[in-house]
Amino acid sequence: IAALNATPFGIKNKLKDFQKYSAFTTHTPFSNNWLKNTPNDLVIKSGIKLKRFSTSGTTGTQKIIFVPDKVNPDVVPEAVKDSLENYINPLYVGIHSKRSKDEYVYWVYKKIYGYFCPRFQVKEFSDKESAINVINQSEFVILYDYPSSIEYLLVFLQEYLEDDLARKKELKKKVVIIELFGEPLKITDLHRIFNKAKILFGIDPVIWVSYGLTEVGSIGIYEYNPKDTDLHYQVSDNVFVEILDSDTFKPVPIGKTGEVVVSSFRTTGTILLRYKT
Repeated sequence: IAALNATPFGIKNKLKDFQKYSAFTTHTPFSNNWLKNTPNDLVIKSGIKLKRFSTSGTTGTQKIIFVPDKVNPDVVPEAVKDSLENYINPLYVGIHSKRSKDEYVYWVYKKIYGYFCPRFQVKEFSDKESAINVINQSEFVILYDYPSSIEYLLVFLQEYLEDDLARKKELKKKVVIIELFGEPLKITDLHRIFNKAKILFGIDPVIWVSYGLTEVGSIGIYEYNPKDTDLHYQVSDNVFVEILDSDTFKPVPIGKTGEVVVSSFRTTGTILLRYKT
């Protein structure tokens, strides 16, 4: 509680005990069995609409969660907002592989990009030809997926177009936004993706990395800069993040590695206090 009170959320709300904290998470007592046996979306007493999703299970047992049927556009970095708002009502095409078993990640970013771009359309790519056809629909393209899937698409397109200069010219764009999530990343990975996209689309892409979990939402974001030598995430004010020793559960010294543990301030339907990732 002392740690939570040191955050902007805690200072504003003056948390005194766990009960006070739980009240601010709009807690609803859903049991695991009840969640598994409830296949539909919900509307709770406050009028908030909740959508039902299954998590991917990558952090353990697959879980059922309910999330509000709305999104927070503040999770988008300023550079991305500027790119999205720089043109009047453009047709943006969003592309992903739908590789993830977790439908939530694709649903939420469709909602977020649709908030800024009313004409935002989402397409899946299944092969080189379909990817090219989708990308050619607009001069404004958003690629959002796992880094390995994005890189696979970029390599695919480059190889496919090497002997087709006419089609290669069609890929030149006014805006290219690349959002990456779901896999560990090094700065060298981002440099490589940036350079491939720049060659392919004839423009510097705007790249950002979203770090989070379906259960808690956004934990932090990183805005890529070609001059960077490492990734530095800006932590969301919706969560309190601790780096703890996995054996003692005490904070590790600055500069040391540990387990990311998250307390969420914005969950609906459950309390997540010191949630191990």
